Amino acid sequence: MHGFFRDAKLNGPAFFKFANGDIYEGFWKEGKLNGNCYKYFVEENKWILSMYIDGSFIRVISKGEGLPPSCKI
Repeated sequence: MHGFFRDAKLNGPAFFKFANGDIYEGFWKEGKLNGNCYKYFVEENKWILSMYIDGSFIRVISKGEGLPPSCKI
């Protein structure tokens, strides 16, 4: 996990890579997802970009196959 913390809670951009290879990349505010978040599912080789506000899912913005655009060089 890489990210910024304030008062021991994620606050700002953060990147998680889970043991199975799945990746979450997005913005957190006071420990809750807040803003856009890419989720990449390695076994399915698919990604989804969703919007969250104060930890609550709002909507899917886009989705696709392969690595998410944020991971491409």
